[in-house]
Amino acid sequence: MALIIRNVFILFWTLFVAASYLGYFPVSQLLGEFPSLPWPGFSLNVLSPLFILPLLLFSASGYGKIFWHKHSLSHLERFVFSSGFGFGLMALIILTGGLFGITAKLFYLLILIVGLVLFFMTSTKLHATITEEFKIIWLIAAIPLIGTLIGALAPPTQYDSLVYHLAIPKEFLRRGIIHKLNYNFFAAFPENLEMLFMSALSMEGDTLANLIHWLFYPLTAISIFTFTKRFFNPFVSFFSTLFWLFLPITMFLSTGTYVDLGLTFFIFLAFYSLIIWLESDSVFFLISCAVFCGFSLGTKYTAALPLSIIFFLILLRSFKTKALTANVTIFGTITFAVFFPWILKNIIFFSNPVAPWGWSLFGGARLQQGLAQGYFVHILSHGIAIKNIFDVITVPWNVTMQGLSYGGAFDLLGPAFLIFIPLLFFKSGFDRITKVIVLFVICFASLWMVSGKVLRFIVPVVPLLCVLTALGVQTVYKQKYISQFIYAAVFLVFFHNIITFFWVMGNIDPFGVAFARETRSSFLSRKINSYNAISSCVNMLPKNSRVLCWGETRSYYFDRANITPTVFDQNPIEPILDRSTTVNEAAEGLKNLGVTHIFVNKFEVERLGFEKGLKQPAKLLLSKLLKESASQIFEDKYCSEYELKDR
Repeated sequence: MALIIRNVFILFWTLFVAASYLGYFPVSQLLGEFPSLPWPGFSLNVLSPLFILPLLLFSASGYGKIFWHKHSLSHLERFVFSSGFGFGLMALIILTGGLFGITAKLFYLLILIVGLVLFFMTSTKLHATITEEFKIIWLIAAIPLIGTLIGALAPPTQYDSLVYHLAIPKEFLRRGIIHKLNYNFFAAFPENLEMLFMSALSMEGDTLANLIHWLFYPLTAISIFTFTKRFFNPFVSFFSTLFWLFLPITMFLSTGTYVDLGLTFFIFLAFYSLIIWLESDSVFFLISCAVFCGFSLGTKYTAALPLSIIFFLILLRSFKTKALTANVTIFGTITFAVFFPWILKNIIFFSNPVAPWGWSLFGGARLQQGLAQGYFVHILSHGIAIKNIFDVITVPWNVTMQGLSYGGAFDLLGPAFLIFIPLLFFKSGFDRITKVIVLFVICFASLWMVSGKVLRFIVPVVPLLCVLTALGVQTVYKQKYISQFIYAAVFLVFFHNIITFFWVMGNIDPFGVAFARETRSSFLSRKINSYNAISSCVNMLPKNSRVLCWGETRSYYFDRANITPTVFDQNPIEPILDRSTTVNEAAEGLKNLGVTHIFVNKFEVERLGFEKGLKQPAKLLLSKLLKESASQIFEDKYCSEYELKDR
């Protein structure tokens, strides 16, 4: 009787969640807006980045194999850990070189070559450990892997990439040194992945930068596979890996130069190391955990959330083994040491080790404190407000059904977690590792709910959610009829996720340019409202020009020196207009900054509310300045370019 009740509940819950999800994302609508896929063409331009990408992976693995090539892990595990360590180390080498003004292409090629030499010196028969099960996974996941790879071949158009993920590295390369950026709020953030992007921009271009982030998508899948293979069974490794590969949010993120998949990879390797340490008490893996925690913090400040949970778990274990002082010292010292280069960089440039935060503690201008507060307000505005216990309970439902309310088009988890994780309630008992995973997920979700409810910030815990989802499916795999129903549900979830991915990608429409059926310039002109003005006017200006942007915040495609404040920064024209009483004073103030031209994106001024920060006299003075002290040299539907007159 209990079995019948259980199966009825599983059937009802699966159908209820599926029907609800289809109500939000009906297949007919997704297919109706499905992008047209052009007949594939071929461009020689994609050969170079596709050739360099595996070399970068082998090079990273080469650096890591210095420490992992003889350790008691499977060949595939050693490859995963060594690749993660190598990418983190390469990022810090690039940072160090950049701080000393070493940004030549030869420097990045040398880093690549040294890693390749180390790889082949310590090479192992990796192919010998690849099982039939592993091959089947990649065969099943061919569509998301190929689809995301094609998306990554398109030129970058994502807002964050053009504002800082690529814009900041490009500015460092333009100046030939990593230096203080006064008008980009995000320049104070740790930038391990941006360092890898910087080397990619120098060696080949932004397509390689896209592909580097894409690479962490399959790398994380491999790490999930090896983790579950070691600690669970082939069934769990098979399904958990596929759940990761077929997840909308991971597919979306892999197509652009965000940092979230790299962050997830580092954090998962930290957790992986933690579990091996808990099981074996090997100091080596406590050190490994600390190293990857340091790499994670050096990638994104939000890594502090999972790091705090890892530290808590280390404390719990250390109390039991009476090794608290030793373990905390090892973990804390190594994590701090790996993260320290970014602390030092911020001390040098901002006199604040954790800029753009902590100004009240470490000192700083009132303006900087206001910028940090403005960013926090923006982050906290995401998602559906949590006001009571009912809101807390319904968070899993809301993030599944209304993911777009938690950050935008990339923030879609799909229904798999909500359907299959609750099946764990029917599991008779949890082993210790599953308990640790559940505790980690609950703690992370709690911290996420009280901080920034951006769904993208959940991605670092998604590999563990995939493991729990596979465990949920496993609870019914021996039940003849209900298991067949669940397998069918899994297939339909994968199918819907793929449709969702292509539906969202239809808005980006990368396939024409990726398949060489559209030129790069044509694609960017369609997708970025300022690209035509930038390419046909700004980048044609004399090389000693310096452009001040008003409204425009995306500086990546500028080839001339520019001041392009983000939406969280104060544009320097604002205080100039506030303190000036005449047009001549305002013009002189701009020239003192070295400004020769003003670039106005009228569409973005209105969309982002730039004029809200200007008082009425300042608005009138700006209008007068552009008419009397500047000559308009370009105008289209969205943008205008003005050249300041000599006086």
